[in-house]
Amino acid sequence: NVEDLSLRILTGADRIKPGEATMMFFEVENNGNGESVALVEIEDISESWSWWIRINDQNHSGGIDLTASYDLGDVIQFELWILLPMSESSGEIHDLIITVSPESGITDTNISDNSVDVSFITSSVKRPILSIEDYPSSVFVGTSYSINGSITNSGNAPDNSVTLRPTISASPEAPGLTAFITLNGISYPVNGDEIQMSMNIAESINFTIDVIVQENAQLNTRIVVQITARGGVNSDGFPYEIDREVLTIADQRRSVEFSIENLEVESIRNGGTGAFWINLTSTSSLQENLALTISAADGWKSSCGVDIENSSNLYNYNFTIPDSSLTPGYVNLLCSIERNFGDYSGELELMIESIDGEIIYRESLSFTFEPEADEVSFVASITSNFAIIGVLVGVVVGIVVLLITRNRSQDEVDEITSVQLNLTEQYQVSTPQVGPSATAQDDQQEGGLHLVEPVSVLHEDLGPKLPSSGLPDGWTMEQWKWYGKQYLEQLEQQD
Repeated sequence: NVEDLSLRILTGADRIKPGEATMMFFEVENNGNGESVALVEIEDISESWSWWIRINDQNHSGGIDLTASYDLGDVIQFELWILLPMSESSGEIHDLIITVSPESGITDTNISDNSVDVSFITSSVKRPILSIEDYPSSVFVGTSYSINGSITNSGNAPDNSVTLRPTISASPEAPGLTAFITLNGISYPVNGDEIQMSMNIAESINFTIDVIVQENAQLNTRIVVQITARGGVNSDGFPYEIDREVLTIADQRRSVEFSIENLEVESIRNGGTGAFWINLTSTSSLQENLALTISAADGWKSSCGVDIENSSNLYNYNFTIPDSSLTPGYVNLLCSIERNFGDYSGELELMIESIDGEIIYRESLSFTFEPEADEVSFVASITSNFAIIGVLVGVVVGIVVLLITRNRSQDEVDEITSVQLNLTEQYQVSTPQVGPSATAQDDQQEGGLHLVEPVSVLHEDLGPKLPSSGLPDGWTMEQWKWYGKQYLEQLEQQD
């Protein structure tokens, strides 16, 4: 059996772009006297390079089967594809030798036509790669989130034409939605403007886009951040353009509003009880687990109509508000404060905190209690003593004045007496009577006024009418008398 194979190049390549597979077209022929299998190889090719053969639009591995020269399958055309890595520098000249040999191991009778020399230059490649590494798929309204990514010059030459253009949109519209992009330590507003940058070979630049979602954004708002990178030159001579979209849905909310109202505008009577409201309104999209802590002064006691864990002067109460994304959830507590001993004036320190620590609210309320009766008597006795001293001083002054007036002339005294007698004669002064007038009946008959002493009727105010559900849990009639009206008003506001 005689082996005689020949190899011919039909289409070559002058330039090969790293990162892009390049095809060359070859033909192998069997000139021997029998069937043969041709093995195609590339001498001294770099291990980082890749190559493969395709025959009839299909990848081919192993040898190429050839019939004898007198049959129709003695000539086969094939494609040789070569792929260079992006690390290959531009402008370098490469020489390759493609060979063919019989698989049988029999020496070819004419080795002069068993190889083809190929030379080409690596082209300059500029191509950006845009990657998004990290971003949240859902967020809370009223918070901010970040998108992390990078842009890389994957070419083998510097590129001064790279641009990055981020935009942001929301559906439905989210008032106040803002975003900033940070590259190389410099922040830019996300408003659709392009950011120009120069990149070296294989350089990668990280970026972060911070998005701020306002509290007034609607739940389930779809926020889309689009990032467009341009740079390099494609096979058509135009810049590469790469788009990436990041979708995040604002489908969660944490919002609890607090109001605390002191109902005591004046001091609390001795032995009495003061009151204050604690009102919470939740629109959170999850169950809120909240803890109330009340810190009272020594000798003071606070209660909110429920069983509260008491530790020294601290009163702790835990409660929950279910998911309120559709309708607001309310907690209304009417709390009391009373004094057993200690200071008459002081403050209550209140803190409401979510179990996860995300929500914290603090406020203080001032209260004053009237002093006890014995202390009031003590103050009154001091005041009485001062009054007695004042009277004594007045008596002394009167005696001094009397002694001075005695020195006046008797003529002045007589004159004053004469004037008094004349006035007595001119105006008949009678001694007033005690009891009804003797002519009272006549005066009534003559149409005079008949005075009737009014009768006082004692009526105790029991507060507003109780609702159909009766007295609220934990309330007393005394509390209802003073604070029932405000309770009903709050119920109307919630409805």
